[in-house]
Amino acid sequence: MRIATTIWRRFFLVIAMFALAAIITGPDPAAAASRKAGKEQGASLTGRWAWRALCPRGQYRGAAFISQHSVSRFSGRLGNTSFYDSGTIAAGRLNGRNASFILNAFGKSARINALLTVRGGGMVARGAYSSQSYGRCQLVFTKV
Repeated sequence: MRIATTIWRRFFLVIAMFALAAIITGPDPAAAASRKAGKEQGASLTGRWAWRALCPRGQYRGAAFISQHSVSRFSGRLGNTSFYDSGTIAAGRLNGRNASFILNAFGKSARINALLTVRGGGMVARGAYSSQSYGRCQLVFTKV
């Protein structure tokens, strides 16, 4: 009985040593979160974006060119790839992962709110837009 107890104690001691070593050498969750936040904050909106709108009355695609002026401000223009891909992006604001801007197109203006996701070096912004002409559209902007 004593031998079995001694063997079990040694077994648990070895397991505890491996667990302790894994905790000491393993990734620090706080440091990993800090690095991730740094990448997201360091990512720039400046560049070419592809956009698509999925609406009840159709699907639309185009391009956008964004210029980020500061950590929290940006503006841009649509790519003029078709008659509905013409306009400007004004008063862009970025607060963490939340982006908002005024889309000026077809002689009308609308404030668009989007959630920005940064993964593997790529960026995607998703938002929604409602209009009488197109219905409730899901907007997706992807940095090219």
